[in-house]
Amino acid sequence: MCENCAELVEVLNEISDADSSEGGFQLKKEHALRVLGYISSWTQRQCLCCFKEYKHLEVFNQLVYALINLVIAQISSLRDRLCSVQDHTHKGGVSGTEGVGI
Repeated sequence: MCENCAELVEVLNEISDADSSEGGFQLKKEHALRVLGYISSWTQRQCLCCFKEYKHLEVFNQLVYALINLVIAQISSLRDRLCSVQDHTHKGGVSGTEGVGI
């Protein structure tokens, strides 16, 4: 097995073991970073030897799904915060110009 796939299999096994012992899927930052590293280098290597076992493909699928949901939640949170700041700034700017005599 190539080095890149071996590292991914290590992550997938850690996640699989933690999932069965804790009763739920727990995404850790180190796992996310290692999987994103695998995904970003995949276009150069295009190796799938780590998915010979269906279990690994299944865990990888869950991991990618969790990453996508995390990114969507982060973008939504960022959008809400930016809209809140923009509304606050806009309201502050309107009330601040009332006494100027424009």
